[in-house]
Amino acid sequence: MLRCLALVTLLLCCGPLSATARPLLLISTENGPEHVQTIIVQRFVDRVRACCAGRVDVDFRNDGTLYRDRDVLSALAQGKVAMAVAGTWQLDRQAPGVGVFMLPVLYGRTEEQVQRIDDSPVLDLMNRELERSLGAVVLGRWVGLGFVHSFTLRQPIEGVGSLKGLRMRSPGGIANAWRLSALGAEPVPIAWTDLPFALSDGRVDGLITTFASLDSAGLWQSGIRYALEDRQSYSMYVPLVSGYFWRSLDGATRADLRTAWEAGVEDARALTRESQVKARERAIAAGVRVITIDQAESHRVRAKLAVDQPVIAQRVGVDDGILAAMTAALGTTP
Repeated sequence: MLRCLALVTLLLCCGPLSATARPLLLISTENGPEHVQTIIVQRFVDRVRACCAGRVDVDFRNDGTLYRDRDVLSALAQGKVAMAVAGTWQLDRQAPGVGVFMLPVLYGRTEEQVQRIDDSPVLDLMNRELERSLGAVVLGRWVGLGFVHSFTLRQPIEGVGSLKGLRMRSPGGIANAWRLSALGAEPVPIAWTDLPFALSDGRVDGLITTFASLDSAGLWQSGIRYALEDRQSYSMYVPLVSGYFWRSLDGATRADLRTAWEAGVEDARALTRESQVKARERAIAAGVRVITIDQAESHRVRAKLAVDQPVIAQRVGVDDGILAAMTAALGTTP
């Protein structure tokens, strides 16, 4: 009799939980609700809720409320979050090959050239490296965020030489820090969420980022007044799913998640391009003075930086195959 009562109690307590428990797609990003990254991920979340209702629960945390981007990849590898949409500038520590995006080979490139990277074989090489190093799954195609430019508070910048002696916030990455140093600036690593305070306190003279990121945080309110469109590097977002979460799914749900991401890729790419254009317009309207360097100066600076590219590529861990594949994808010589 006592055994029967214990069994009934166990079923009453644990039965409903085990019957309704579903895998939790916990997603963490650092940017705020107005940033294009957040918008892209939210649209993906909406599609997942539509296609996988009853099979997967979704919890999307943005604005760095769960993890900062510099910490989210470790959380992903440990299964503490199920998904991250990570920027290439955060990935070279785990997958050194991704550091190619911050090497001189991409400095000063044109929009036409960088669009050739989309869906090119070079990204397949990086996908394999990412999955191996993080124990994660690349859910689908990458989304380009846009060009990284130089922005300053009080120091007018007329050309690349104007960066000399400035303390510039770097988003991370060995090659980013090296490139800023090679251009005469002092790279300062600061988390994105701490940046407005660092600008207001005068800890840095400026930063490198995209117009869309500058706009999403309203950084002209923190004193940004000058922009140099020098196209220092090109940034992309990579959809990564934790291996722990992936293994909890059946085959049909895995396929549906891939389809949900794929369904938004082309719209996301169009959105990032539009966001960069509109953000640039808003920056100018807010009083930011924009100077664009010409292709001749871009080529000159890229050639100068490229002298040390083999050494920096080795330091970052970018192998010759990935560097050659990137050069081929761009359709041009270094």
